[in-house]
Amino acid sequence: MIAIFVSAASLLASAQGHAHVHGHAELALALDAQGGLYVEFATPMDNVYGFEREPRTDAERAHVDQVNATLTDASAWLDLGRAECTFEPGEIETESDHGHGNLRVTLTASCEDADRMNVNLENLFTHFAGLEEVDLVVLSPTQQQGFELSPSSPSVRIGR
Repeated sequence: MIAIFVSAASLLASAQGHAHVHGHAELALALDAQGGLYVEFATPMDNVYGFEREPRTDAERAHVDQVNATLTDASAWLDLGRAECTFEPGEIETESDHGHGNLRVTLTASCEDADRMNVNLENLFTHFAGLEEVDLVVLSPTQQQGFELSPSSPSVRIGR
């Protein structure tokens, strides 16, 4: 599974090297043969916080805490259908450079029936109205696929 994780991280790292685009995000799902899942979500901070800097007020700090709680709880925004995945709490990293801030969420899970995985991001688009498009990459021992999801087309069938 380590090789798949490294591949997913490498894909998102190279994707993050592209232009910083508001409304756009990248999501990588890397699945191993035993049902282990690694998830990485990357986006400009503006898409989820509404700004790309450190919070300045108590209200902004509370908002960031609420957004972070949502993003680190995969069940709040990532529906994997009938794959029966159990997630560990996620981690968030942020970075700012020349007025542009980016956020990366990493999550891990164990999936009982990964062959039945579907990806639905409807809740993500509902929580974060500034998101217009998510590029999804799915890696597994048997496939590597890419998809573009949006509020009007928030889901894709991965498994059977």
